[in-house]
Amino acid sequence: MAVEQRYDYIDTLKGGAMIFVVLYHSCFLNAFYCPTTTFVPLFFMVSGFLFRADISWKSLLLRSLRVLLLPYLVYNILCVILYNSLHTLGVNMPCKDIVSIFYTNQAELIPNVTTWYLLVLFEVVLFFKAMSFLIKKFSTTLRSIVILLVSLIVGYVGYMLSRYNISMPYLLQVAFVAVLFFGLGYLFSILIPKASSRYDRLGYWSILPMFIIYLLSRGYVSMAAGVYELSYWRLLVMIVALFVSQFYLCKLIGRLPFVTYLGRYSLIVLCTNMLVIPIMMGVALRFFGYDSAVIVSSIATLLVIRWLVVPFCIRFMPDVSGIKRV
Repeated sequence: MAVEQRYDYIDTLKGGAMIFVVLYHSCFLNAFYCPTTTFVPLFFMVSGFLFRADISWKSLLLRSLRVLLLPYLVYNILCVILYNSLHTLGVNMPCKDIVSIFYTNQAELIPNVTTWYLLVLFEVVLFFKAMSFLIKKFSTTLRSIVILLVSLIVGYVGYMLSRYNISMPYLLQVAFVAVLFFGLGYLFSILIPKASSRYDRLGYWSILPMFIIYLLSRGYVSMAAGVYELSYWRLLVMIVALFVSQFYLCKLIGRLPFVTYLGRYSLIVLCTNMLVIPIMMGVALRFFGYDSAVIVSSIATLLVIRWLVVPFCIRFMPDVSGIKRV
């Protein structure tokens, strides 16, 4: 099996967003500003940008089951074991219910809460594979229009379901919103191919204006909790502006030590950060006050994940870490 080509700037983009995920979950960011958690929609846009419509149904299902659902199950089971064991030992940890892994309508009910992304992405990928199959004979222009319209409509349905607190099994209401972001990323890949440099100069000039637009349209978003404190169209503008600015910023930078590495193995970081953070926080609290412990544990978590957790998963758990074997 051939090795898929990787793009350092894409890994840099994912790595930067993943660092913010860890810092957000460790409460580090709350000490400086109120985060919007926009890195999660950003991940769906990146996933859409990397989506391959030409892959066969068999290959897509096998890869999605191994890269998305298998890690979803394994890391949630590990989380249940860890949290319940610590709770039994008297550590101030909540008990986790393993049944919620298989049937849930709220992301917060999943033991390893960050893994909701894997379940939702699995659903979205199947949706776009089906849609791409139906429109594969369309021209590029017509295909782009269909993708845009379907993404906007389905995303709006999910947005309204979340606004009215209507939860659905297997987080389908979240998946509807994710269709919007995934579709925008997929559309971006059609209009601007990964290896293309045709629009780079214009893209580099757009970094600052797009980031300013993001700041002006910025509002609190939590896909997991179904909270959108801004209108649908403002949400759309905010995410597109953020993606474009970060896409071209990372393309301008290229490879960035530590950040690019975490981006390459972002799935491991995503699935293990909620396992490592409580341990690092518990240790830090023994030596520091709460505010200092948050800062220390945040940095310690990133270092432990980079130099201990990721190498361990690569060596001993490749089949449940989203790592594709050659």
